[in-house]
Amino acid sequence: MILDDLKKEFSSKYSLVKITESILNDVFEIMKQNIYFISRTQPHDITMEECREDIYALPPNTDLSQKFYLAFYKDNECIGLLDYIEGYPTSDVVYLGLFILSPRYQGAGVGSNIISKFVNCVRKNGFKEIKLACFESNEVGHAFWKHMEFTEEKVSTRENDGRIYNLIHMHKVLN
Repeated sequence: MILDDLKKEFSSKYSLVKITESILNDVFEIMKQNIYFISRTQPHDITMEECREDIYALPPNTDLSQKFYLAFYKDNECIGLLDYIEGYPTSDVVYLGLFILSPRYQGAGVGSNIISKFVNCVRKNGFKEIKLACFESNEVGHAFWKHMEFTEEKVSTRENDGRIYNLIHMHKVLN
């Protein structure tokens, strides 16, 4: 299981905790701190209710047993969030829904390290591909995913509060 391998990979650096309503304040704080990301992905400030909804948000034809929404803790401080779905959109794919770090940890290689290890754990568990969608307006995020060797597949649109956003769908084939 990817989660078990992630916990082993990070056991010396971070604690990984499945996100539930009991740590919702930590999730909300990380999201609030990421002013750049929020400003590029929606026309309003993040709300606690949106964070709560993310715990249960699923793509079509999936269930909560496939969803893993994790918080990374370092010295009892929540430093990042990772949300992924196993077996979506097909059984051999993992869909990465969210990856975000506390601004204090951005730009220092922490994100690259986490995603590199995540990719290795996904590969180790027999999945063939990782997919994600990045807001085109999130230029920093798009550059990060390109740096992590994800390639663009297509562009679609998403409406949020009456505003239309372009989503760049990206993937990484695992060999």
